[in-house]
Amino acid sequence: MLQMVLNNEVLMAKIHPNREFWESHLEMPFDRLIQDYQDAKIRKNWLDSLSGRQLGLLFDLSMKKPPHELSVQQMRKTLTDFPEELINYFLVHHFNHAKLEAAITEIAKPILSAETMAKLLVKDDKYDKKGLLFALFKADPELLKHVYHFDKVQKKGFGSFVLKNPPRQPATSFKEFATEDVVRAALKSHDEEQNDSFETHLQGLFYHEDRLYLFIRRASDEDLLLSSNRIVHGHKSDWIILDFAANANQVNLCAKCSNQGLKIADRLVSSYFDKDCSFINMQDYNFAAQVKAFLRSCASEIDKELKLFELKFRSAHLKNNTHLILTTHPTDPIAEELEALHQAVGDILDNIAMIDSVRVVFQGKKVPPLFKDRCG
Repeated sequence: MLQMVLNNEVLMAKIHPNREFWESHLEMPFDRLIQDYQDAKIRKNWLDSLSGRQLGLLFDLSMKKPPHELSVQQMRKTLTDFPEELINYFLVHHFNHAKLEAAITEIAKPILSAETMAKLLVKDDKYDKKGLLFALFKADPELLKHVYHFDKVQKKGFGSFVLKNPPRQPATSFKEFATEDVVRAALKSHDEEQNDSFETHLQGLFYHEDRLYLFIRRASDEDLLLSSNRIVHGHKSDWIILDFAANANQVNLCAKCSNQGLKIADRLVSSYFDKDCSFINMQDYNFAAQVKAFLRSCASEIDKELKLFELKFRSAHLKNNTHLILTTHPTDPIAEELEALHQAVGDILDNIAMIDSVRVVFQGKKVPPLFKDRCG
């Protein structure tokens, strides 16, 4: 018969790997779960809730021997007599709550043996989630962090960003460059620059299908929690997820405050390419490319119905507040004038953010096209 309260010191000594792993990295209510597990009734209800497949796996993993011909009830009775050996799997059981099967199997398939995966296959492509997590924890507790992070990837929406002007690729790959030490150094510099008393923590870094995933946690809005009958004041945690392409030229970003995430991404790739780099929203990038292609088409008169005859622009070769207007007769091509100005002010159409306005002739009528400024 289960003792009512387990020896707390013995129980805590069995916790693997440590409190921080469960409480901080997996964000679980560690103290409450340990208190629950010390209740004999809760332990019994937990074991009773496990299926025969899960009990067999748990018996194999915790008793360090296969269940052989034991019945489900015999396995449950044996496990009941060794509660200290099961505390970690009780925590894994609660970690399983609301986790997507796709996230778990994505991590499990490359790690677990084909035999184990087959045992945990329920039907078709459906797996026993809890069983997979038991097996992953036994293989390496750190894998639960990957599940936790990949679950976030599959549940959240991302924005896509690309580098404005991708530099030449360094000899060192981005995967080799972006070590945990390098990322933490970039986060420390980011905090120093922000100077808002918040600390940015790297919670996870892993590679999947030739992508680098960074999971970063930072405090954001002030908040309060009700703990028993006390109010606990603090700040909400904002998760910043960066999903980099192998060449670091593109990143998918998920964050409540995308500005913070972009600053971190810019800082990291600038260090990698050893020059100032910045990401631009993919929609803005595509919009800029479309506008640029449209203006070049009008200037070159590829489209006989559309002719560019006036440009108001600025140039990096001149002072910021200097505006120039290039105008030709509506019937004359502007391409020659653009080429003549190239040596003095550069390719005017290369950076449309420096173009303030344009005028074109469309079917013999002068019109001023309007473009929503998304790339300035």
